[in-house]
Amino acid sequence: MHHGFGMPPMLRLKGIKLTADQKTKLKAIFEANKPADPKAGMEQMHDLHKQITTLLTTPGPVDQTKLQALEQQIDTMESQHTAKQLQTAVQIHDLLTPEQLKEVAAKADMPPKHKHGCDMEEGAPPPEDDAK
Repeated sequence: MHHGFGMPPMLRLKGIKLTADQKTKLKAIFEANKPADPKAGMEQMHDLHKQITTLLTTPGPVDQTKLQALEQQIDTMESQHTAKQLQTAVQIHDLLTPEQLKEVAAKADMPPKHKHGCDMEEGAPPPEDDAK
């Protein structure tokens, strides 16, 4: 699960005004698409990465076949996760009005927020480190 890609824009609804009916339907969409056991998936992914680390840190030749099989398992899990997110995003899309979709699109075009909440311009240097 590539953490660097973030959520699809349709899953970022903070600040979008929804009707009571939309909120009820949105809750049902998220409930229906919630993984049965999200912890199990994270543990499985962690275990696969741990197996790769073990392969790459064990003396001797690397078992390329096993390494490729582990990578394929990770790719499959990530693809399934992405497909599920997109399925949820389509359901949310179908719930929103054209005006709300425009709001979501405008938010998707906004620059990402810095972890402290301030806007970061594309290519801007990171904040100065006061510890120097």
